[in-house]
Amino acid sequence: RSARPPEPDIPFICEDVTPRALRVPEGDARGHANGVTGVAGITVAVRDMAASVARYRALTGLEPLACGAVPGLGFGLVQFRIGHQMLSLTQPRGDACEGLTRHLGRRRQGAYAISFHGPEDRCLDRALAHGARLEIVKAL
Repeated sequence: RSARPPEPDIPFICEDVTPRALRVPEGDARGHANGVTGVAGITVAVRDMAASVARYRALTGLEPLACGAVPGLGFGLVQFRIGHQMLSLTQPRGDACEGLTRHLGRRRQGAYAISFHGPEDRCLDRALAHGARLEIVKAL
């Protein structure tokens, strides 16, 4: 099953109905050279936090875990826990968050960054990832 949202602040949604064993390889084939074991979270850039939160509440049936701002970094933040993944909605506030503001100007609302579970904290080379903001995070 899949759905395309009316606004791009909600990425393409896909629910797997095929058993996991038929979609994900077992054994050594499941491992990746960089040690990534799955998606840790996705950060979505939004223009209207209240509207985006309302859409995610309606889509997931969940309430946010955290709402507010990140002091000194210039952006608002609302987070939802969906399964083992964290969904973070971010909206720039003022001039302190130039990268997020530029992203919204160039690419509009939508996925801004993705983090993956892995053996060590590190950012992946954006040049090798076609400019995507990707990072590996080690579980605490």
